[in-house]
Amino acid sequence: MRCATRGKPCATFEGDAGVELARHQRELAFTTDPRPWLHATSSPTTLPAVLEKVERAVATTGVPTRTLVQPALASVDVQVRVPDGQKLDAARWIELVRALRTELAGLGASLVLRNPTRRLAESGAPWPPLAQGAALMRTIRDRLDPEGTFARGRFEEDL
Repeated sequence: MRCATRGKPCATFEGDAGVELARHQRELAFTTDPRPWLHATSSPTTLPAVLEKVERAVATTGVPTRTLVQPALASVDVQVRVPDGQKLDAARWIELVRALRTELAGLGASLVLRNPTRRLAESGAPWPPLAQGAALMRTIRDRLDPEGTFARGRFEEDL
């Protein structure tokens, strides 16, 4: 597992104890921080290519980032670290997420945007299109909520 800042490793975790330390690091560095971050998952064999594509795409934004790679989980997390007083160029990140999602799909990987800013969330960029899963989700929703009383439309479309 590797945690990197500006492309240079800042920590390496190995073995079972290392996996637990890295998970704790992720919790501290990513999930408790309110900044947006990209979360890509893939198969272990395509992880190096996914990491390369994510790092290359993010580098084009010129925004500082923090990267955490978890080979055991085949995931890459990239936190957007916009300096205080500066605003995130939402339009540029929306386009980046959509383009990167398409590129990673060719590798069998997926990408979501966590902790999106309001503008990023309203764009629909945080989540990939529903495609085949939408019909199943609607069926489950209709069985669990036949009267439609629970927050319809909060996720996407009528879901």
